[in-house]
Amino acid sequence: MRRQAGDPARWRRRAARVALLALLCLLAGVPAKPLVDLGPQQAVRSLNPQMGVHT
Repeated sequence: MRRQAGDPARWRRRAARVALLALLCLLAGVPAKPLVDLGPQQAVRSLNPQMGVHT
């Protein structure tokens, strides 16, 4: 027996796949929260600014 083009089960499966794909696309654009808060960035002070310079 051949299925008709308007089979409700087929449309439900297709709609579920499209909804899942749309949800995955939305979640892919959301940035992940860091697991650990690192705090403010630190600055380095030096008496000899040439020290540690790589050539």
